Amino acid sequence: MRRFPPVAAVYAAAGVVAVVDLTIKAWAERALPGDGSVEVGPVDLVLAYNPGVAFSVGAAAPAALVLTVTGLVTAGVAVFAWQAARTWTQWQVIAVAAILGGALANLIDRALDGVVTDYLHTG
Repeated sequence: MRRFPPVAAVYAAAGVVAVVDLTIKAWAERALPGDGSVEVGPVDLVLAYNPGVAFSVGAAAPAALVLTVTGLVTAGVAVFAWQAARTWTQWQVIAVAAILGGALANLIDRALDGVVTDYLHTG
């Protein structure tokens, strides 16, 4: 039996992660209250919009700049996966696929309206 090439596995799994993430974001926009939170344990569900990157860094930067930088970083991760995936373990493939899928979903989300929809909140 022939194995699925690791780079194809990374890209396929990243695509699945991106679709799931975008689906959850669409659900969060419809289901979560705009002015409150839903307590579900150690992580609450709170609808928020982030114009910046991680932890709102760069929130005051022009949206086009943030989108461009996000796109370049996402492309860099995709190229890195293309070059290195054939030497990775299964867990490394899964980890990079999750990172790439999340980055791709955020890139698509940001391209639509200039912000990333967030829904997980910790303390």
